[in-house]
Amino acid sequence: MKTVYLIRHGETEYNSEHKLQGTVDTMLSEIGKQQALHLAQRMQDVALKQIFCSNLARTKQTAEPLAQAKGLPIIEIPALREVSFGIWESVPFKIIQEKYPKELHDFFHSPLNFKIPGCEPFADAQKRGWQAVQDIIKQQENDTSIAIVTHGGILRTIFCALLHMDLNAMWEINFYNTAVSCIYEQKPGDYYVKYINNIEKL
Repeated sequence: MKTVYLIRHGETEYNSEHKLQGTVDTMLSEIGKQQALHLAQRMQDVALKQIFCSNLARTKQTAEPLAQAKGLPIIEIPALREVSFGIWESVPFKIIQEKYPKELHDFFHSPLNFKIPGCEPFADAQKRGWQAVQDIIKQQENDTSIAIVTHGGILRTIFCALLHMDLNAMWEINFYNTAVSCIYEQKPGDYYVKYINNIEKL
């Protein structure tokens, strides 16, 4: 059996300011840095073979205390980056509500139909994110555990794929900053969810 801990990054200033980040390379806030330290403490009893993250700084910052505690390098995988939100990136959510009410409704209730300039289709993001996770799992030996630090949006699409859920339901799954979700592969291509959105000690 192969075990995978899927982790959302710590809080950023954009999170606290209610701005969409997407591919903007934001950094952790002071709260986010504390969350990253706490994550390493929460996972102190978990034996990890490898640690992966996206190519955006906030995931690497989140993974660093854990990697240091485990004595492991961090492996960056660009395909684990957040969904690109196009012209909405860096825009306060309040302004999006005022200027784009129809598009915002589609964003939350019909992601497959959501379109704004520069936005990555959610179906495309799901394809590259879920494929990246499966490729990482295939590389692992049996009876090993790994951690993947990534982003809230792409995590939602990944879990929709894993659970065979309609992608339009992706926002019904929640991930707090530094929440840990655990899946395992019983046999090649046969995946199960152990838990989702855990912020307690593991």
